[in-house]
Amino acid sequence: MPSIDREIVLELYKSGKILVIAEQNNRYIQRHVKQILFDTYAVGASRIIAINTLDDQGQTRFIHSGTYQELIRSCGLSSVQLAEKLRSALH
Repeated sequence: MPSIDREIVLELYKSGKILVIAEQNNRYIQRHVKQILFDTYAVGASRIIAINTLDDQGQTRFIHSGTYQELIRSCGLSSVQLAEKLRSALH
């Protein structure tokens, strides 16, 4: 189970920078980070870029089998895919 460091989340938010959450699950960390920000500052997550295993329409993907590299590529989580998504989001 992923752990989420509340203090780090708040420190990153206070920096004014964009928060990038890349996770190998379906929004678990994203939901918790948004909740921390809302509970603390009553703000939404406008500065969060979330990359996870959901498809482009936000639907859960059901991954059956493959090597680790095949699975992360199929979900858009390879290092090249992450870099491209961030580049697109920041321009």
